[in-house]
Order: sequence, then structure tokens, then C-alpha cells
Amino acid sequence: MELNTENREHIIWQYEQINFGFLGGLKIEGLERMRVTLKVEYKQQAVRHNLDLYNNESLDKLVRRCAERFTLGTAYISGAFATLINLLEAYRLEQLKLLPKKKNRHGNLLKQK
Repeated sequence: MELNTENREHIIWQYEQINFGFLGGLKIEGLERMRVTLKVEYKQQAVRHNLDLYNNESLDKLVRRCAERFTLGTAYISGAFATLINLLEAYRLEQLKLLPKKKNRHGNLLKQK
């Protein structure tokens, strides 16, 4: 259940029989939001959606939409998204550590945006 980040423009993850794909990748900076273009697939049916995974209303709507389309329970889908978001947060924090530190003209470290 690890993220497949071989192609940073198409991150994929599988939760049991549900496949998640992030088209266009995941922005590393800007930790206050997690805006993604997402494709969720289950048994050859797909739901595509553009949303901020930190926006509870949008996420709840997507969970209900997936549950209806795939005839699965909302608790099951919600659990998959919770696990996914935790993985994505960990991935972004790891990637942030790899970014070069920015310095001003005096050689002092600047805060990351």
C-alpha cells in the first residue's frame, strides 16, 4: 500500500481493489492545501474529480459519489481516502526535505513559501 511515484506527473496508489491516480502529480509546496486532479477506479468504472483533499465538503461529496458509483459503503471509501491523505502528507514532507534551502544575498536561510 505504498505510493507509486516513479512518474511524478502520474502518482498512483491501490487500496484493495480501488485504484487512485493523480493526474499532473502533487504540488510539494503549499502545505495548507492539497489540490489534485484525481481518478478513482473500481472494477472498470472511474470517477474523475479536481479538488482540494483538505476541503471536507468537497471530499465528502467525492466519497459519496464514489460510494454510489461503485456500490460500496461510504465508511469504506472514506477510510481509503484517509489512508491516502496520510500517505500523501508523508510523501510531501519527505520531498520538502529534498528541496534546496533558499538563502538571501547575505547567506541567511529564507523561509520556504
